[in-house]
Amino acid sequence: MQRVIPEVQPALIVVTSRTFDSKFRVETLGSHGLENVNQLASDTLDKYAADGRNVLIVEPIPETNDFDSRVCVLDASTAAERQLCAFEISMEPTKFELFEREMDAQRNNVLTLNIDSWVCPRAPICDPTGNGAIVWSDGNHMAPGYARTLGQRLADFLKATQFLEASGQ
Repeated sequence: MQRVIPEVQPALIVVTSRTFDSKFRVETLGSHGLENVNQLASDTLDKYAADGRNVLIVEPIPETNDFDSRVCVLDASTAAERQLCAFEISMEPTKFELFEREMDAQRNNVLTLNIDSWVCPRAPICDPTGNGAIVWSDGNHMAPGYARTLGQRLADFLKATQFLEASGQ
């Protein structure tokens, strides 16, 4: 970051993350761990947003609760079996997502984007496939093939919000 960003001088930096405050991760990190993550995230965001650069925070995608729908759909031999690979997500934002939104509200050149409805259009039900691709690469990550299908939607979002133009770069 210290060498590449000043050299490249991007108008936009896109930041993604995983959920740090799921029950499993809070138990792993401990209560002070989440505070440390928030402070580190805030400090990093300030560095990224320096010199008027815009920062887009893509909020974490829904937790699958370690259900691997990719394996489920690949193992399914019928359409009926593939239907059983859908799973339910929580619609409540996590504490970390609320923290990210707070960082957005406090800074003019930071914007958050919640893509839950892009990943799970029938939320709170998440389907294992969408846009002709498998959505999940495992229990915690979006599959690259599915992510590529969202590129135009992201471009349309950036154009509609005029977020790139706001940087003046």
